[in-house]
Formats: sequence, C-alpha cells, structure tokens
Amino acid sequence: SPTLSAAHGRDHHALALQRIVRRSAAVAIGVGTDDTTTDATDTTDATSVWSDNWWPVAFSGTTDKDRPHKIELLGVDLVVWYDDVAGNWHSASDRCPHRLAPLSEGRIEGGQIECPYHGWRFDGCDGRCTTIP
Repeated sequence: SPTLSAAHGRDHHALALQRIVRRSAAVAIGVGTDDTTTDATDTTDATSVWSDNWWPVAFSGTTDKDRPHKIELLGVDLVVWYDDVAGNWHSASDRCPHRLAPLSEGRIEGGQIECPYHGWRFDGCDGRCTTIP
C-alpha cells in the first residue's frame, strides 16, 4: 500500500515522513535524510547538514488545529496538521503519492490527512495509506 515516505528529495537525500513535536510554544519539525547518523567529518553537501536538524515551523498557540497548513522548509513543501486523536502534530511531503495533489488543500479526518483529489487518507505516524475510496 502507498506511503508518504521518500516522496521526493535532492540527490540521495530523499526526505521521509516527518514527525512534528511540540516544544514550549512552538511546533518544531525534524527534517532528516534516509541516513541515521551524521559524521562531523563527513564532507557531504551543505543540504544534508541543514536538513538533519529540528526547525520551528509555526506557533502552536496560533496555528489552527482544524485544517492542514502548507509550510515551505529548506525549499521543500510540507503539510503540517494536528492529529486530534493522538494529540500530536504531524508533517509530510505536501504531495499525495497518487496524483501529486497538494495535501495541504485537503482536510483532516480522524487525525489523518486526506487528499483533496481522490480522498486517499494517510496516517501521520508512519505515512501509511489507510483509506482508498
């Protein structure tokens, strides 16, 4: 079944499903590559250095929890939404893997992001497609 992981990337630095955490009054996103470790002596390009960090993307107190939000981070379009079932913020590439429709134009159903084009639904924890109407 389709997932949102590795939706697109730069060279070998494909972005996987992102996890949002709440830190104090800001929503922060962990943007990482497929690599699990970073060597300080590694001479890879600057993109990997910048992408392996946590970045604040919105203020949780002023971000509407009832709709998805389009966020651009490091030149990558992401969708951020609140999962009212789990009580967490989630993020993913702002493209449905089916027809590349922007998920930020969709809606939140049962804590999952729903594509506006055909209604495919994705879980925020693992990116798994849970519904294909």
